[in-house]
Amino acid sequence: NKLLEMKKFASIFTAWTIVGLVVIIILTTIKTHFIVVDCVMALVTSFIITSFGYTVVMRHADFKEVHELDLIPKVTNNTNKTIVLSNDEVVKIQKRLELYFNDYAPYRQHDLMLDDVARKLDVSEMHLSIVINSQYGQNFFDFVNTWRNSGKPPIA
Repeated sequence: NKLLEMKKFASIFTAWTIVGLVVIIILTTIKTHFIVVDCVMALVTSFIITSFGYTVVMRHADFKEVHELDLIPKVTNNTNKTIVLSNDEVVKIQKRLELYFNDYAPYRQHDLMLDDVARKLDVSEMHLSIVINSQYGQNFFDFVNTWRNSGKPPIA
């Protein structure tokens, strides 16, 4: 029902906008330009803009309800899980990361991504990201850029 109401409203608004545009076109094609014609054109244009603004602002709640109808199933991703790593795990991943960067210099690859390094170290991307964030206070790309600039790990 709500979806049908929204479609009806959208078609009425579209028709009203087309009528307004036709009036503007007709008034601009009149050969004699009176001040009245210019005023009417300005009023019609203002009304169209105001109507559009009203529909966006006042009907927002209605559009929101239509989106909540779940006409298209939503994919939920539960990313709010808390991941806890022990200090031993953090230190182990950190050492492996630094050894890998020292020995193989993967930071020289211009397209190096977090998943590439995680795969080489045989750890999850999430764990690797947590270690880089917590131990170096940087995200992965800043971490790699620090290595590129200095050839050594950031100060932990």
